[in-house]
Amino acid sequence: MLIAVFALLGVVERSGLFEDVGMFLARFAKSERSAEIAIVFSAGILSMVTGVISVATVALGDLVNEIGEKAGINRYRRANLLDCTGCVFCFLSPWTVHCVIPAQQSAQFGKDFAVAPASIPFVNFYSLCMMVILIVAVATGYGRKH
Repeated sequence: MLIAVFALLGVVERSGLFEDVGMFLARFAKSERSAEIAIVFSAGILSMVTGVISVATVALGDLVNEIGEKAGINRYRRANLLDCTGCVFCFLSPWTVHCVIPAQQSAQFGKDFAVAPASIPFVNFYSLCMMVILIVAVATGYGRKH
């Protein structure tokens, strides 16, 4: 599946879609905070759509690097924002494999143990806590170094 997704990303990259998205995000990302919001927004959307963290990270790596560098965001913070966002939104999307497979596995033990994929994100405390920390870090600038 990953090989097919990466091949599709190659086609999308050749089509110029990433340049269009980059130009759109660059218009929005004027300050450090708005650049961080743009990074979180774009990585969150792509990781929810694909359901794979590595795809979002590889696909947006150059774009995040460019936007963050122009805004003066430290490279370690850019990497952390990209990685944490991928982990948070990929694991909290009920249509991704991270929620569907546990729901399927729980159903094999009988109807009493079956859970819906949509209920799994609410008990994924690691991702929920990381989402809170991510929001606080972007909103307050906590951990930002120049």
